[in-house]
Order: sequence, then C-alpha cells, then structure tokens
Amino acid sequence: MPILSLCAEADVIRKVDGHYVPGPRFARGSCTLSVTWFCYQRRRGQEVTS
Repeated sequence: MPILSLCAEADVIRKVDGHYVPGPRFARGSCTLSVTWFCYQRRRGQEVTS
C-alpha cells in the first residue's frame, strides 16, 4: 500500500490560507487531498485500511 509510505511524507502538513497543505511532493490536487485525509484519519486513531 503506497499510501502508507506517502503518509510519512505527508506528515509535514500545515495550514495555509485555511487549507491543509502537505509537503511540495504532494501539491497535486485530489491526490494531495486523498493522502492528507488518509493521514488525518490515521492520526485520529481510526483504521482506514480494511
């Protein structure tokens, strides 16, 4: 699951102009949102993986 490895990189998420923006590697629209959401859910202690 590549998303898990991506999560490590996306851990540098910060809020910019009301939007949560991860590192430059993930500045790619919906892909960024997916990784950001996934990592956020993991941080909340919820298992998103089946």
